[in-house]
Amino acid sequence: MSLRDALRTATIEELSRLNLLTLNISYARVNHEVLKFLYEREIIDDFSIEEALETPVFNLARNYYQMMTRKGKSHITSADQLARPECLAYALDKGMFTRQEMRQIPFDDGDTVRIFTGRYNLEKLLPALREELLNPKPLPNFSNNSECNCSP
Repeated sequence: MSLRDALRTATIEELSRLNLLTLNISYARVNHEVLKFLYEREIIDDFSIEEALETPVFNLARNYYQMMTRKGKSHITSADQLARPECLAYALDKGMFTRQEMRQIPFDDGDTVRIFTGRYNLEKLLPALREELLNPKPLPNFSNNSECNCSP
């Protein structure tokens, strides 16, 4: 195995273990330079990144399902209240849940699986996550106090 292949394999394995809730908050910012380097040299490509990101999407959707259907909770979280509801919609669309599981998911306002998944442009989810990974949004600049209207 060449170094190029080893780098690709290690990177794809790492991406498949991502926590999507921290993708832009920390992971993409910390690893931005390395990911861009690998991407620009075609060690990793769009397809391999998106294929790797599908696993974290499914994992997050499963975690959401378990959270929403856990017995004894004082507050019911509906599908549209999730931090990344598009991940649940993607997993539902891809058949990652049984019919029994789908019936247990709380939707707001009489929504159904079809209505819920129809809200999202699911074919663009993985490309959007790839873009978020390769081009993280900058952190807000809080050091410039001239923009702050902090007077009491």
